[in-house]
Amino acid sequence: RGCLTTSQHTPSFHHSSFMSGKRKLVVLFGANGYVGRAIAKEFVRRGTVELTAISRSGVPPPNEEGKNGKSSSSSWTDKIKWVAADSTKPDTYAEHLQGASCIVTSIGVLPFGISKEDCYKGNADTNIIPAKTAQKVHGLNRFVAVGASLGVAGALVPGAKPYIEGKMAVENFAKNEFVRGGNNDHTNARSNDSNSNSNSASPTTTPPLAVVVKPGGVSGTKRVGENLNLPLWMLMDPVTMVMKRLGKFGMENSPVRVERVAKAVVNAALSDDEARFSSGGYVEISNEEL
Repeated sequence: RGCLTTSQHTPSFHHSSFMSGKRKLVVLFGANGYVGRAIAKEFVRRGTVELTAISRSGVPPPNEEGKNGKSSSSSWTDKIKWVAADSTKPDTYAEHLQGASCIVTSIGVLPFGISKEDCYKGNADTNIIPAKTAQKVHGLNRFVAVGASLGVAGALVPGAKPYIEGKMAVENFAKNEFVRGGNNDHTNARSNDSNSNSNSASPTTTPPLAVVVKPGGVSGTKRVGENLNLPLWMLMDPVTMVMKRLGKFGMENSPVRVERVAKAVVNAALSDDEARFSSGGYVEISNEEL
């Protein structure tokens, strides 16, 4: 679904027409993946942030490019700064985290054709290390990750244990480490804010916020290679319709559209209005909510 590793140790760039300015900077890891691409498109559609996309190749998705590998001037990919880096090696991308308001990770690998160790690392380390680096090195205090609602499907998939453990590791990091890794413990920051002197010259420190969006199966059209569109929705959307008739159980386990996942991620990354996003702490967005 996104970037795992690359042999490059020096970040490289794909030139695009993205605009620099005073807008918020968001850094997205895994933008070339199925879900990550939808997230990147949604950020561009909103048009309110400067987006840096970090992936193994550092170039836009090949199917989004024009003839001879050159991006079309009308492509959404031209509004993004693309960087090639290894998500598990901070020295390949740390400089691009400077000034960011939020880091988003959408990286994962399925438990097929790889070792248990690689599956675990591909779902855990690839998401945790960028967030930890952003917070420890640059003081970033908002982290949004695409997790998974494992439910019944997780229990039925052969060899899913390292996948499940990797996803759970990201959740545990988010709720037990990231939210407590800022300048103030998030549980104390709220009481400190309420007791602070309004005439104080010191700015209020925003408490760390970690959000994990947990879809089940993700429906939509998945691009495979340069010429093949895989219509996952043809299978998944009918399943969703049936499962929604099963009440809460069905809502918790039914597939959701990739566009809905992307919107939830972008809302979590940008919203300062919703109370659950403005007061810090850990927030989990379930499959049912999506």
